[in-house]
Amino acid sequence: MDKKSNINAAPLVSVLLPCYNRPAGLDDALHDFTSQTYTNVEIIVSDNCSPQKEAMQRVMAKYADDPRIRYTLQKENIGMLRNSLDVLQKAKGEYIIFASDDDRWDKDFVFELFTLLKKNPDASCAFCDYDVISPEGHKRTDYPEAYPFLKEFDDPDRISRLKKFILAKEGYSNKSCPIRALIKTEIVQGYYRKMNDFGLFENWGDMLVVFAFLMEGRLVTSPRVLHKFTVGNSKDYFRTPPNAFYYLEGYLKLMHSRLPPHEVEILSEYVGMKLRQTDCPLGGKELVSTLKSISSILQISDSIIDMQDIENLNHYLQTNENCAALRVITKIFRKFTPAVIMQLLEAQQNNARAS
Repeated sequence: MDKKSNINAAPLVSVLLPCYNRPAGLDDALHDFTSQTYTNVEIIVSDNCSPQKEAMQRVMAKYADDPRIRYTLQKENIGMLRNSLDVLQKAKGEYIIFASDDDRWDKDFVFELFTLLKKNPDASCAFCDYDVISPEGHKRTDYPEAYPFLKEFDDPDRISRLKKFILAKEGYSNKSCPIRALIKTEIVQGYYRKMNDFGLFENWGDMLVVFAFLMEGRLVTSPRVLHKFTVGNSKDYFRTPPNAFYYLEGYLKLMHSRLPPHEVEILSEYVGMKLRQTDCPLGGKELVSTLKSISSILQISDSIIDMQDIENLNHYLQTNENCAALRVITKIFRKFTPAVIMQLLEAQQNNARAS
């Protein structure tokens, strides 16, 4: 296939671009994707009711003559997750890319990844090496190299690649960044329906999406740096403490939905190992005492955090009943609404001033 692909000869790739209040970033992203050497793309933009509406619309006006772009302006802010699902539901391509309005893409990004997938039909997705950058565009050197980590998942053995993914640290940018890969659309839409059925959409979990892709096939990765991944920028949702346990419960649910029982049994042991890793926020060993301390600080009634739940959790951790432990943990974490978190932060600050 010629690098300047004939628009009628190559499969359609849907670029999904939910955006919010970053006109300059939106302009950069549209420039990058309309300049791709792989030309048969549709670019689906959904503005999540940006306060800088006029500036965002000026950007869209620059690209008004490009028939590959479809644009929606939400009447109200529907949140990052719903806005992302909105563009996914509109995708018509055989492949998709989850894009963003704060990252950058090389002109060969789509062509290189498409070529990789065509050469490796057993792969579920294709990605590339990338640089981590600041919101100002400067390369961050305090992040580990991406390519060696990503190559770990170019593994034909499903148990092996899923084990490595489960045990990798949650919140690690290299673990979530493959959400930007080129992925077969049928895989994406199928698993999004499953995650919705399992109640896994109450939080946005890039790692769960990547895990789902790895269940279907290996990740093939180009050594070329074709992407720039931004960290440290502001988001349009309430910032809450990371809940790594949410991901662990999600891994278990997704495995049970797709894998044969003997594979689930093997991989569940690694979920149990991860549950007790010290790099897990509120790690397993400390979780019970931490929750008791929080209850004491907030003077929370049993209707918020039931002490029986904490005792049950302690029992399940000691007896290695991982699924039961994760169910209790999720039940407890659901109590940590923005209002409760603000109450906790205020109580901690008052305690610090008193001491």
